[in-house]
Amino acid sequence: MNIEAIARGLCAVASSTTLMAGLLSGSGQPGASGGRDAALDKAIPAAMARASIPGAIVGVWQDGREPYVRAFGVRDTATGQPMTTDLSMRIGSVTKPFTITAILMLADQGKRGAMDVEKESWYVRA
Repeated sequence: MNIEAIARGLCAVASSTTLMAGLLSGSGQPGASGGRDAALDKAIPAAMARASIPGAIVGVWQDGREPYVRAFGVRDTATGQPMTTDLSMRIGSVTKPFTITAILMLADQGKRGAMDVEKESWYVRA
């Protein structure tokens, strides 16, 4: 496993998460997608360059706004084939931070449900 590639990927995820949080916390008004889209179109290639990421597919869905779905860079550095929004990509373990963030956001809102467990169930019994 290439440690440098993993570090670049983690840096990219952190950069993307920070970028998205800043851009998405802006105006939530319907029709405000134009400014968001322009900001993302500018920021994503810059973040990719900093993290040495050759290609990415980005999708953002927000209530009251048009979806933002774009492909950036190349899918194959040897051939220069461009990324496209219809590609199937492996995302590995990056879904874990998103899932736990969603769970913690629900907990912060005081919502309880199927994810609730009793403390005793956390332990493995022999």
